[in-house]
Amino acid sequence: MFTVALSNGEAYSVTVASQPMNPVQSCYVLNGSGKIAGADVGNVIVKCLPLHARYVLVADRSDNSVSTYAVVDPSGRLMFIGKAAAGAGPAAVAVGTFGRSAYVANATDGTVSQYTVGTDGTLAAMTPATVMAGMGVHGLAIDPAGHFAYAVNPGSGDVTAYSMATTGALTRIGATNAGTMPQAIAIDPGGQFVYVANAGGNNISQFKIGTDGMLAAMTPATVGAGGGPRGVTVDPTGRFAYAINATGAESP
Repeated sequence: MFTVALSNGEAYSVTVASQPMNPVQSCYVLNGSGKIAGADVGNVIVKCLPLHARYVLVADRSDNSVSTYAVVDPSGRLMFIGKAAAGAGPAAVAVGTFGRSAYVANATDGTVSQYTVGTDGTLAAMTPATVMAGMGVHGLAIDPAGHFAYAVNPGSGDVTAYSMATTGALTRIGATNAGTMPQAIAIDPGGQFVYVANAGGNNISQFKIGTDGMLAAMTPATVGAGGGPRGVTVDPTGRFAYAINATGAESP
């Protein structure tokens, strides 16, 4: 229903003012604009499609929390949902393979916070609320099958491995030495290999994931990068990996 009547010849434009949130849907308009042509407009159609809720999680170091934002429409617009307490110095966030769990690396206290993700995107702390990592934990990665998780620790120069229960809860299973000041971690799409960017060693450590989740160094154990690599990622086909460097050129 529109509160203002339009005169003959006036232009009109019908849009979706806000997307429905309960349930979450994506709505759009067909035949939404034109001019009044001496009769009622009867061909404007509003269609709504079910939309799986999508969320963005942001680590907030200023108040030791993690914030949730809902992606509320196809344009990517975000809406703040709320925040949950994390540990000291949250530095990175990862979401479980099936979107039902989330994890935050807390650099100052060397822990990983673990949460269940509600249907509305809110986070609830698991029991226990945190698991131990290494010194200065700075990056997280989840294997595509949802069996294992990994945390990279610059202060202790290693990678902590965890097994994942069906609930998403983590259990520490061990640690593997990486290079100097490891900063970031990535897993290939097939869930077989792990790559770690070592900012202090100007290289990338490469590992194979064992059946028990522990990491075994490949031969060679590292490959060269640029100066102070801070990030690493693997392309969706699993054929290429890329590192970003604080100084120098990118590293393929």
